[in-house]
Amino acid sequence: MLGLRSKLMFGFGGLLLIVLIVSILAQTVMEHYSEAIRKSYREDYESVAVCQSMKESVEQIDLATQGALWGRPPDPAKIRNLRGDFEHRLAMQREDATLPGEGTATEQLAEAWRDYSSAYPPVLSGSTPLPDRQALYLKQMLPQSQRLRSAAQRLIDMNLSSILSVPAKAQASALQAHWAMRTLTISALVLSLVFAALIGRIILRPVRLLTISVHEIENGNLNLAVPVQSHDELGSLATAFNNMAEKLRAYRQSADDRLVRTERTTQMAIDSLPDAVFVINTDGRIELANGVARRLLGLSPGALVAESSLRWLVELWERVTRARHAPELNDYESIVELEVESEPRQFLPRSVPILNNSGQPIGTTVVLADVTGLRRLDGMKNSLLSLVSHELKTPLTSARMVLHLVTEHKVGPLTAKQDELLQAARDDTDRLHVIVENLLDMSRIESGRALMELRPILPDALVSSVIDSLASSFQSQNVSLCSVLEPDPPAVLADPTRIGHVFANLLMNSLRHTPTGGSVRISARSTGDVVEFVVADTGSGIPRQFLHRVFDKFFRVPGQSSASGSGLGLSIAKDIVEAHGGQIRIDSKEGIGTNVVFSLRRCGEAPALH
Repeated sequence: MLGLRSKLMFGFGGLLLIVLIVSILAQTVMEHYSEAIRKSYREDYESVAVCQSMKESVEQIDLATQGALWGRPPDPAKIRNLRGDFEHRLAMQREDATLPGEGTATEQLAEAWRDYSSAYPPVLSGSTPLPDRQALYLKQMLPQSQRLRSAAQRLIDMNLSSILSVPAKAQASALQAHWAMRTLTISALVLSLVFAALIGRIILRPVRLLTISVHEIENGNLNLAVPVQSHDELGSLATAFNNMAEKLRAYRQSADDRLVRTERTTQMAIDSLPDAVFVINTDGRIELANGVARRLLGLSPGALVAESSLRWLVELWERVTRARHAPELNDYESIVELEVESEPRQFLPRSVPILNNSGQPIGTTVVLADVTGLRRLDGMKNSLLSLVSHELKTPLTSARMVLHLVTEHKVGPLTAKQDELLQAARDDTDRLHVIVENLLDMSRIESGRALMELRPILPDALVSSVIDSLASSFQSQNVSLCSVLEPDPPAVLADPTRIGHVFANLLMNSLRHTPTGGSVRISARSTGDVVEFVVADTGSGIPRQFLHRVFDKFFRVPGQSSASGSGLGLSIAKDIVEAHGGQIRIDSKEGIGTNVVFSLRRCGEAPALH
């Protein structure tokens, strides 16, 4: 079998052969017509020369005969040579008689020559008297000679006419050659197209089949095989393609089996979990749900989240869509209450992003954790803290009063050692008093018993009052404190005392963690229907792994000294801001600084108090 290269060489070689054959035929045709014109001209010229020679031979014979009759001795050898030359020329003329009518004229010349030759012997016979011979010459031989010369002249005129018609013949031959060349060209073109089509079909058909098969594989159809119709390179390619398709089928089957195993294993794993677990794909459809999610929430694979009757789920998906990732839900801000077996229970949804190898989100896993017990424990803890704080407040107040009286020497003098010990005790009771007040305040806010005296107030009034109250503390530690407010900021609805407490907690945190020479800046900007306040410092920052816990009660970043506080400041600030209907968040980079951002509703916007 021919290889692909051999087929290509055969195809191009065939086209080259066609061109070569046409060129040879064209040259042959041109030479044929040229030779025909040259031959015609040569034959006509030779006929003219032959006839002229015959005419001259007859004239020479006449002169020799006249000399023999009128005074000169005859020369029989010359006359024989002249007669032989005439007959030789006549034979040549008979062979070259190619013009129309030339053969007939030649035969007439031959007949005239026979008559002339038959009259010649009596004229030269010695037995006949001279006067009779002269009379016989003039009566018979001379007219025959004129007739013979006329016949030769007729042939000369006929060939001269043919010679003069050579240009017309050449033009006619050129026209015929032109049409012959055109016919050959068209034939060569048709033959080349047919040959190219056949070769193209032989070469391109396997390529076309391979192209169609590639598109089929592109569309996911692996159950195909390209017919191997040759043993050339294309046949080898088709065989390799079939092997590739077979391996792809095996790989897809293996991948399908692995996917089925993974799906079933995943389904069994999440079905064994006590919490409701489900997966949402990028189209907003439930892709996977365990038995608890199906039973508790009525979710089933394929259901569209946007059409769900669960408002919290729709809001969660909207947040995921806006943020393009699964949002982090802090504490119990998104608790969902559901009726389970005629008993209200509380669930906390947690969303976890599913990322591909490029780090792009391809779905979200939502876990609905039952936090009813945790909430109950948290309530019990808060109640206990509130009770303990309330019970401690009265004796603690008495102890503080006594310590203040004693340390101020109201009840008598103290030794230096006694004064030092009592001063330390007084400082500890003051710090304990602050903690108790914070706990009571936080308990009142969480229970809704804290009265918020909301009124319109300008942001610069809030900021300037807190800066004035803390300016001396910042100056003593050589930390700059400044504010940057936008011109004419809108008023906000706030309780100045409570928001002042928020500012104080945030600024004291910044002061504790900002080294000497650092700076703290307060800024405010209007964004939509809220005003955002930012407290930014150039302090040590908070490690990333602890950012999600900074608003937890009693949480302090590991490694900080006891002077960093009780861990209640940010938690109380969060409760106060949320009680105003705002939000608070923290951004920090370790070694660079921390930004705490909280928002308050603009005046005219009703805060969502709780």
